[in-house]
Order: sequence, then structure tokens, then C-alpha cells
Amino acid sequence: MGVVALQVFPESTDSCRFVCDGGNGGSYRNVATVTREQMSKEGKYHCEISELLPGREYRVLAIARTRFKPCHGAQTMFDTKAVFRTKAAVPTAPDKVVLSSRNRTSLKIRWVAPDGCGSGIQGYDLAWCKALHEEAGEAAGEDGSGGYKEDGEWEEVKETLSAKDTSWQLKKLAPGQNYGFRVRAINTEGKGRWSPAAFYSTAASVPSAPENIRTVTLADDMAGKLTLEWDTPSNNGAAIYAYVLEQQHTGAFDVVYNGPDTRFTVGGLRAGTMYKFRVKASNNIGAGEYSAVLEAAGISAVPAACDAPVLVKAKPTALSLKWSEPDCRGAEMRAYKLMLAEAGLDSGPTKKTKFNKVWQGSDRTCEVAGLSPGLRYFVRVIAVNAVGDSEPGAVATLETTADVPAAPQGLVLVSKGHLSAKVRWKGPNVTNGSVITGYRIELEATADASVRTINVSGQVSEFEILDLLPERAYVVRIRAVSKLGAGKLKEYKNPCAC
Repeated sequence: MGVVALQVFPESTDSCRFVCDGGNGGSYRNVATVTREQMSKEGKYHCEISELLPGREYRVLAIARTRFKPCHGAQTMFDTKAVFRTKAAVPTAPDKVVLSSRNRTSLKIRWVAPDGCGSGIQGYDLAWCKALHEEAGEAAGEDGSGGYKEDGEWEEVKETLSAKDTSWQLKKLAPGQNYGFRVRAINTEGKGRWSPAAFYSTAASVPSAPENIRTVTLADDMAGKLTLEWDTPSNNGAAIYAYVLEQQHTGAFDVVYNGPDTRFTVGGLRAGTMYKFRVKASNNIGAGEYSAVLEAAGISAVPAACDAPVLVKAKPTALSLKWSEPDCRGAEMRAYKLMLAEAGLDSGPTKKTKFNKVWQGSDRTCEVAGLSPGLRYFVRVIAVNAVGDSEPGAVATLETTADVPAAPQGLVLVSKGHLSAKVRWKGPNVTNGSVITGYRIELEATADASVRTINVSGQVSEFEILDLLPERAYVVRIRAVSKLGAGKLKEYKNPCAC
């Protein structure tokens, strides 16, 4: 603000009009008109001029209007113009900085020197910050336009730039990220105001490598599958539209997934087998680097079904068996269960066939005892690992070796005479796989314990014993006979007297 006072002939003036140039030259403008009644007590016209700029030289003219009319007809008179300078001030704020150049990792800005306000500019302070767009994923405009906000505090550049430096480059930045800039000028009066914040983004690049690729467990995961997920990486200024997941078992990596999700379930894996996985992200710039390689195994499961057991040795009442080890499906093998059922005349097991567990252990060989001679059996194995039981294995049909027949049944005395006796019996309930070819009768005289043996051919059930002595007691015993020999005795315990 400036104050101008002019003393003219008060008794001969009606008013005074003040005009002022724009500072440091330029056209004049009216700034005030003072009437006679507004004069000061000292008889001076005065006025205050506002809206002046600091550190500038202004010229002011006072034009007085007189009461009398001079001979040349003019009704005004001009006094000497006044010249004054406003005080210097801090510089004005620079205009918003503009982008000079950019790449993926740096931004270069420039600005126009502001008005020094009567004192030469000595340098500049510069500040920058990270920025966020109010609509996520959009990069800052080329003109530094708004819609952005600071993401953190402004950071001032440590060194003060000289008056000649009207450009600056910020390096070591992340691709596709937004940054804000502002600048202020410095002179002998101090530091001026900051320029309006301007926001610019580095050039977009391919996405960063995904991190933390890992396995996750889902309720519906099954053997042979594996669910993987990974963290979303920085898109570096361009939206990610796909992830490429690759798998390696042997040889080269193969693509198993190409899509927008950050989780995928890989199928077709062998439970317990180790695989390698890696993933990369892609945007419209291209594909980024691969993630770190993850090694993981297919989900463990119950063992594979066992092959049919193999006969090592057959006995009349036992079978010795062995079997091969099945695929453990990624879990520790713990035991085997041997399941057995009588085969009868069936060629193979049916839905009605009832298997019973007859042995359990960790070995892959066993002997099953307590069987019946000459019978066919269905045999299969169930494997057990840390996860659980396998499906029942393939069935083997095996047979114990035949044995001598069991003892005949129901031996009775039918009739007797002075020199003979007739006995009757039933065949054995169990032939032990043998074909009965006859019977062997043993006749023991109680008087002297002498034994007489009579062989009877064929599958008969009655025989008359001749050549006995009268008034003698005998004990009768009988055995069934096959090609394997004579079976157990059946004794008629009540001595028969002839």
C-alpha cells in the first residue's frame, strides 16, 4: 500500500484526482478522487493506493480541478508527479511444476521462475511425496491434474537448488507409481509459498514377481490334487489381467493354469510325489518375473489296492502267502490285513461272500493256520497307511492240500451170531479233500488183546465180520481210507459178545 499527499492552492481548487501506473512502467489508472471537503487539516489532498506489488517502482500523478477558468480555457492544473518504490517481499509461489520427461524409474520436472518481489531469487526448495489416486489403479495425468492425495508426508530435498536450477529429476522410483511435487523460491526476504502440488506417474512396467506362493487346504481337496495360492504383486502401473502357473515333475515346466485368479487347484498329481511350481503375472506391458519355486507333494491318501497274494506253500490246515507292496500314496505304510472267505463251489467272490480278517501285521508274508484240508478259499489284502485303509485288493483263489479222511460216524452193532457180527456206520462228515476208497475195520479180542484187521473196499456202510469165536468179547474200530492213507478211528466202545 502507498500514501500520496499533494498540496495545491486550496483556495482555488475543488478536487484532486490521483492516477498511478502499473509499476515499473505501464499505463495509468485512476486510483482516487479527493474533494475539497476531504482535504487534511494541513490543506493537502491525500490518498492511499492499495493492491500494489512488492519491490516495484510506481509513478503517481495528481490532477487538481481549479475554480477559475484560465485564459486558454482549461480548468485543471498538473503538479509534479511522485515516484516511489514498494518494499521487497518473499517471492511469489511458482506455477505448478510440469513434467519434462519420465521412464519406469525416474521423473524429471521443470518450472518457471516466479516474481522475486523486489529481491533477486537465490534458490529453490523442492519437496516430493508418494501419491494415491482416488480411483485406484489410475495413473497421474500428464498435466499433473488433480484427483490425487498424498500417501504419507512430504519429503523435502536436502540440498537447496540454485536460482539457475529450474528442473530436477527424482530417481530410483518404482514403475507405474504416482508421485507429487511442489517447489518454492527463496530470496533475501525469505522463503515464498509452495507452488500448487502437481502429480505425475512413472512409466508402467511388467508386474513384479508374485510372492508367498503356498499350498492351502480346502475341504473338498482329494488325493491327486493340490491347491496353491499366491499374493497379488505390484502391477507397476498397468492392471494385471492373468497369472501363469507352471508345474514341473521331470523335465521342463508345463503351464497348468492361465487366468485372473490367485488360487488354483492342480489335479492329476501322484499323492506323495514331489512337484515344483512357479507363477508369473502379466499386464498389457508384458509378463513379469517368475515367483520363487515352491516344492510340494500331492495330497497323501490311503494306499493303492494290493495285488492278489501269491501262494508260497499250501498245507492241509494252513496257507503260506506273500504279496507285493502297493503305492503308499504319500503316507507311511503301517500294516496289512489279510481277509479270507471260504470259496465253496463259487468261481469268484460275490456280493454275499463274507470276508473275515484272519491276520494283521507289518510284514508282507504270513501263514494262515486253522484251515480245513482240501478246501478252496478266497484271499485278499487290505493295506493300511497313516491316512487309512486301502480298498480291498485283488482276490486270489487258493486251496489247502487234502488230508486223510475224518473218522466215520455212527458205528453200531446191527446183529450178531455164534461166529459172526454185523456192524453199520456212516461216512465221515469231512473227507478233508480225499476220495474215500474203502474202510479199515480193526477187531480187538478183549481176552488176549489180539487185533485183527479187515480191509473193506468201496464206499460201503455195512459189513458182516466172520470167523469169530463163540462166547468171546470184541472191540470194533473203523477208519475211512483214501489214497493218502487211513483216517482217524471210530470205536464201538461197548464190547460185543458172540
